[in-house]
Amino acid sequence: ADGAIDHRFFDTDWLPLRDETGAVAGSLQTLTEVTQQRRDAAALRDSEERQAFLLKLSDRLRDVSDPHEVMAITGALFGQHVG
Repeated sequence: ADGAIDHRFFDTDWLPLRDETGAVAGSLQTLTEVTQQRRDAAALRDSEERQAFLLKLSDRLRDVSDPHEVMAITGALFGQHVG
């Protein structure tokens, strides 16, 4: 009701409907909404990417104590991560 577009995702299957001679006389389409599964999969991918970035950052900073070097490494890795 707020005017926002709510995207939905569906899996679809088609089944031919045949007449008594075996010729295709029509079709039956079934749709299964898979919106939540798609959103869950995307959230999982995002979380895995974030965890991978944090692990890489932690590994690179493990032996660094200079604050300027910490900032330089963090900035460079974050720039690579976000593109």
